[in-house]
Amino acid sequence: MADAQGAVMSDTIVQETLESKMRDGTVLKADVWRPAAGGKHPVLLIRLPYDKSQGEDLCYAHPSWYARHGYAVVVQDVRGRWASGGEFTPFESEADDGEDTMSWLGSLPFSNGRVGMYGFSYPGHTQLQIAVRKPEGLRCMVPAMTSPDLYEGWAYNNGAFALAFNASWATFLADDVARRRDPDLEPTLAAQYAKVNDYYWWLPLTAIPNLTPGSPGGFFADWLAHETKDEYWKQWDVTDKLPQVSVPTLAVGGLYDVFLEGTMANYRGIRRGPRSDDTRLVIGPWYHMPWMPAFGDVDFGPEARNQVDLFQLAFFDQWLRDGDPAKGARVRAFVSGANRWHDFEDWPPPAKPWPLHLRARTRANSISGDGFLSEEAPGSSEAPDTYSYDPATPTQSRGGRSCCLDFVAPMGPYDQRPVESWNGVLVYSSEPLAKERLVAGMIRAHICAATNQPDTDWVVKVCDVDPSGRSINIQETIQRARFAGGTDRSRPIPAGTVTEFVMDVGTCAHLFKAGHRVRVQVSSSHFPHWDRNLNTGNPVGVDKLSDRKVAIQTVLHDAAHPSRVELPVLA
Repeated sequence: MADAQGAVMSDTIVQETLESKMRDGTVLKADVWRPAAGGKHPVLLIRLPYDKSQGEDLCYAHPSWYARHGYAVVVQDVRGRWASGGEFTPFESEADDGEDTMSWLGSLPFSNGRVGMYGFSYPGHTQLQIAVRKPEGLRCMVPAMTSPDLYEGWAYNNGAFALAFNASWATFLADDVARRRDPDLEPTLAAQYAKVNDYYWWLPLTAIPNLTPGSPGGFFADWLAHETKDEYWKQWDVTDKLPQVSVPTLAVGGLYDVFLEGTMANYRGIRRGPRSDDTRLVIGPWYHMPWMPAFGDVDFGPEARNQVDLFQLAFFDQWLRDGDPAKGARVRAFVSGANRWHDFEDWPPPAKPWPLHLRARTRANSISGDGFLSEEAPGSSEAPDTYSYDPATPTQSRGGRSCCLDFVAPMGPYDQRPVESWNGVLVYSSEPLAKERLVAGMIRAHICAATNQPDTDWVVKVCDVDPSGRSINIQETIQRARFAGGTDRSRPIPAGTVTEFVMDVGTCAHLFKAGHRVRVQVSSSHFPHWDRNLNTGNPVGVDKLSDRKVAIQTVLHDAAHPSRVELPVLA
């Protein structure tokens, strides 16, 4: 039924839509779920571009669930999205509008003045933009699966454009832009999203339909136009401001999430601030969404089920309702391989680097080669490995850490043997382990390599190979060669120059069991997770397929060039 103000009533919940006016007069709309009994309640805020009517309940419990636990939940459409007024430019207005929204929340008759925030992905980043401004009333937040930096780890990784994520996300966002401009165009965008995998092959990238300047997804063109970390990206980067956050924070991430490193950056940064003792971290096994125990080729078992609502409800009860302090260690991480939760006092935990050198007796090309990993460093005369990389036939992604749904982007753990069957992938495997190794922290790689072209990419992937031969990806990264010296500008490496590429492969919490092997892949593409490097050295997005150059790649592993990975092993 409905009351006189049009609010929908149930025995326990009131649901209503409210308006708030921003500093420039733009009106934003929010759906509110709150207890029907009246009185004042702590408020939970989500600000999102994905339609307030669903409240990110693809992964979280519906907002009404939190209302039944005594909270007033406010889910707001950000500027220019769905029911809210204004024009939408990703990220542009979130700090000011978030600050204005916080002031508005304090004036609501059902608010007791205590506000917490939650939400993942874009709504996770909106929390950070608010928190660094220290608004009155904010008492705690739970930013999940998000990054403080919208360049590194969002649009780009070490200079390589995160194609599948950003092209599919831009197409998805463009749907609502099209609806507002011309409703007849919306079905076209919906159909393009359904077939977005076909558009990853489109060259030049700047010509993908509906993602060009002035089109509904024109912001995609902006992301391509700013391939270095320039002022465009710096204006939204809150990494250096995180130590200013003055509220308790629970950071939530996933081992296969696109924003895993962003989650770690959030935890580290806020941990350096005044609420260090009240900063906590939860890392599940999940990819971006949905959060479930079995995905890709791996079932992580019953402990991997989504428990985030229970974690954050306890956190909100503590800081918004003076509940009991949180129990357990500061950091709770799911350890893949063991498939169980493990408590840590901090992150990263103390660990000892375990160096494994890339070696080969004759050649390491594919699983048919004889590449191996050895704790022993190579000798002075060990021959390098060589392969060709043609951007027209790139090494294709099989799983990984892209975003946001697995039918539009490569996500999750998969058997890598189809990838490892190609000669353009170097494969190095250890002997079966005599004892288990718990690896927790940042994996690093030192790859000594050269190309005969103006530019190229180097991809490193670490896998766990079980006794049956199944090879599951644990972590991976990419390095665009001309950005190895930093992403502030391009620094081309002369063709033929041997360079040691030092790469943070990524964070992991994984148990390599006795009898399993560690495997390392080295290649030059992971497409469409990242865009194809056409090896020309030109800016991203401008080359046509006919501009491509076939690269001859050399990976060295001798005494002077000890290519290796270093895994952080716990005692």
